Amino acid sequence: MNRLFDKSIVLACCIAAAMGLAVDARLVVAFCLGIIATSLAEVAQGKRTRRASEAASYACIIAAVFVPPFVPFAPLALYDIARRVRREHAWVALGIGSVFAFALVADLRADALTARTLLLTAILSVAATLLSLRTAQLEREQ
Repeated sequence: MNRLFDKSIVLACCIAAAMGLAVDARLVVAFCLGIIATSLAEVAQGKRTRRASEAASYACIIAAVFVPPFVPFAPLALYDIARRVRREHAWVALGIGSVFAFALVADLRADALTARTLLLTAILSVAATLLSLRTAQLEREQ
């Protein structure tokens, strides 16, 4: 239940970050795929479905690198990536996070998205990651 509450807050903030953007098909697809990927992470129980969920989260981040309208919904995927990261695979998560950070800077320099959207997304990405780690620790303690 904690994760669903966290994700609803992150989703609301993602929508707020996307408010300044023109609503087009790519933004709607980004929203829908973000919801699908984050829902899949909650439904995935088996080993195969968990791997598919992880792949969907990474795919959302990669899509955000190449398609600017996906950027505001990337914190949802980062929340799920932080949830499942293990010490031996932390370099993958750090790599994808750094590539996403460079993409944010590139989008800012290319004026692909508004500075407000990029700033909110950057702040929300860090907050979503920390929120996910905190909730994982809380669940382990319980």
